[in-house]
Amino acid sequence: APLTVVGALMPAGFSLGNGAGFPAMFLIATVILLLFSVGLMAMSRALPDAGAFFTYISNGLGRVPGVAAAYLAVICYSTVQVAVLAIFGGTMSANIASMGGPAIPWWLIALLGTVAVGFLGYRRIELSSKVLVVLLLAEMSIVLILAVAVIVSGGANGINLDNFSIGNLLSGSPSLGLMFAVGGFIGFESTVVYRREVKNPNQTIPKATYGSAIVIGVFYAFAAWILVMAVGTSNVATEAATYPTTLLTRVTGQYLGPIGSSVVSILFLGSMFAAVLSLHNVIARYLHSMASAQLLPTRVGAVHSRHGSPHVSSLVQVFTAAAIVVVVAILQVSPENVLAWFAGIGTLSIVILMAATCLAVIVF
Repeated sequence: APLTVVGALMPAGFSLGNGAGFPAMFLIATVILLLFSVGLMAMSRALPDAGAFFTYISNGLGRVPGVAAAYLAVICYSTVQVAVLAIFGGTMSANIASMGGPAIPWWLIALLGTVAVGFLGYRRIELSSKVLVVLLLAEMSIVLILAVAVIVSGGANGINLDNFSIGNLLSGSPSLGLMFAVGGFIGFESTVVYRREVKNPNQTIPKATYGSAIVIGVFYAFAAWILVMAVGTSNVATEAATYPTTLLTRVTGQYLGPIGSSVVSILFLGSMFAAVLSLHNVIARYLHSMASAQLLPTRVGAVHSRHGSPHVSSLVQVFTAAAIVVVVAILQVSPENVLAWFAGIGTLSIVILMAATCLAVIVF
């Protein structure tokens, strides 16, 4: 879901992180996560069962830490999913109202999105993959088109690499910048969860893991650099703080006109749906793996006879997400606060899980 990162996470990285030096953080995060992946892939060959973090931590550090990791992973992905659902519902509701439509509550749109995701997740994984690939290519294409327009026009102050200097890299809060950059990679490690659904996992899983980390890191670093060039090295932090949710559409409108801005707005919604669908697939397979490890009722681990999908865990995930949305709606929490609170919980959880997994690999 690249536009979700470019449109929602990058402005936070610019304003709260290290400003114009933020693009370099994606490259640093790529190196860190590639090193993380080496141990993950090496250990995966010795573990026939899927399950990602909790499987590795159980085999390396013991069952109790492994069980804790299992539930923490579900909390991590679930909170991030609800965070994206909230901003998806809030953005869609605002767009409908701005076009003269009825005032639809954000939570109702979020629930409808949950049902749509559940339908795709219930079926064979290839259907979800095709939907995600189409959205992914469309999102990356519009960013690349924007990049061409910015480069051809010369950007705000000419095309340069000044933002990669040590001075910009260490400006502001580099640690927060790195945290936001790592947040953009959430889910890349979930390739190992699909181990049972791949024909040749010992070859396919490493290729998917290393490949996704490299593509994600290079693409996000390039996209962040384009935003810096479009706005200006000295202005990007201020612009991102002033327009945290509309920086991308404003830049697109400036360089591609109103049509480009409209296309980005539509694809931004598609990107958030893609993020929710990806997270649904990961959580469903986590629940399936936990049932196989007897951490949940055996029934949750059932596989559909025709679709080959973990359909029961998929339904459990749909009802769980819907229940959380209903609770925050009853408490009248705004979608912006849901995004901030839940995404923060998810990012902290993923860092804890990665650190524990690294330790587990070394011990194993």
